[in-house]
Amino acid sequence: MHEGGVVLRSYRLAFELERRIHRIDRYRIPLPYGLPLSAAGVGLASAVVIVALSGMPAIGPILGILPLPVRLLFVPGAAAHVLCRTQSDGRRVYEALAARAAYSVRPRRLVGLQRRPGQDPRGLGPMVIVPDEHAGALRSGSVRGPAEVLVCHQAQAVIRGRRLELRPMGRDLLQHAVTVRLRSAERLVVR
Repeated sequence: MHEGGVVLRSYRLAFELERRIHRIDRYRIPLPYGLPLSAAGVGLASAVVIVALSGMPAIGPILGILPLPVRLLFVPGAAAHVLCRTQSDGRRVYEALAARAAYSVRPRRLVGLQRRPGQDPRGLGPMVIVPDEHAGALRSGSVRGPAEVLVCHQAQAVIRGRRLELRPMGRDLLQHAVTVRLRSAERLVVR
């Protein structure tokens, strides 16, 4: 390396296309690679949020305990540092939070790039669970309502609130199957 050259400790820094502030007039910012504009924006947004929260009746007195420089400089600076340095799935935290908020308001199903109406889960038709040759009895599990369950094996039924527990009493089939109808908040549990 020749004298006066720039030392790159990582190629990531060479290809990172992030705008940074290195100087303000004659004052050099004492950070090794300058201040990222995104960190400055997050710090400014944090300061605005803190000022807005200071005027609220419940939170304002709590924030009033902190000295003004801590409240308007240190806390927004720490928030900017944490939000810009911490990554979630390879993205900065504020980008991940924005993506999560966009996902929560987007439609889950699209047909022809249009919102598709939701499908009623009860319209799926009957679901048949058939035991194999090794287990000819009820298997443990649970079903949440609304549903209709057809019980073909002998079992003891115990009702506990909105939960119906079935305990198998052997491998024998019933002569007539019993239909159990579950409403929306009810559960059938096979032990």
